[in-house]
Amino acid sequence: MESLTATAPCPNRIISDAGTGFAVGAIGGSFFHFAKGLRNAPSGTRFAGGLQAMRMNVPRVAGSFGVWCGMYSACDCTLEHLRHKEDHWNSILSGAATCGIFSLRQGFHAVVRSSMQGAIFFALISGVESMMQGSP
Repeated sequence: MESLTATAPCPNRIISDAGTGFAVGAIGGSFFHFAKGLRNAPSGTRFAGGLQAMRMNVPRVAGSFGVWCGMYSACDCTLEHLRHKEDHWNSILSGAATCGIFSLRQGFHAVVRSSMQGAIFFALISGVESMMQGSP
């Protein structure tokens, strides 16, 4: 029996991660936009306003999460294939590459800034993950 942290082989993992990201974006976006719609709707139509805000915004949020997770997974699989190893550097570099790719239209400085932010964010996540597992 495989452990819960085992990952699927790379081509299938990209699709799986994109679908998981879409689902997470749909669930989280539903809660967020429903609450926002409840708060912003006029008195007496709060529930309908929450549903309308949810209906209008959740597809965009879910799609964005799905695309982001799919791109991250594709970068991670590419690095795994090129480096022939699976370690924390793949995660850090994949986060940097994904953030940089999504800021390409905003210019070189935005790419550098976003890549650095992505690398720092994923380095922090990898550090916390290795502390939780007790591995170096």
